[in-house]
Parts: sequence; structure tokens; C-alpha cells
Amino acid sequence: MLAVDSSSDALALARDSAGLNAAPAISWHESDVFSLLRKLRDAGRAFDLVVLDPPKFAPTAAHAAKAARA
Repeated sequence: MLAVDSSSDALALARDSAGLNAAPAISWHESDVFSLLRKLRDAGRAFDLVVLDPPKFAPTAAHAAKAARA
């Protein structure tokens, strides 16, 4: 399992939550997800499931169309 966020605070909170919930082994990466996904793609890495959390892209409904393009 791979978790990526550009925020160290968000990753710390996620690590704490994962520990409390006995989550499986997770590889944590503080990175821009777009650049990391390109690197993973170029390295031939594949995933069965990708979960994206876009609130930062669409803080209001007025931003939804632009967020969808991102």
C-alpha cells in the first residue's frame, strides 16, 4: 500500500490513524502526487486501486470542473 500527500501534517495524522486501526504495511511518501505518479508510471508500476482525495482542488462546488480536469 502506498500513501502520498504533499503535507507532512496530513501524513502524520494518517500514520497515527493507521496505527490505531492496525492497517497493513503502508509506504508513506511526502510528495506532489502528480510528479510521483508520473515517475511510478514511467517505472512500470501498476496499482489495482487508486483513491484520490481532491478537497484541496475543489474547496467549493464552483471549482469542481477545474478540479475534474486536474
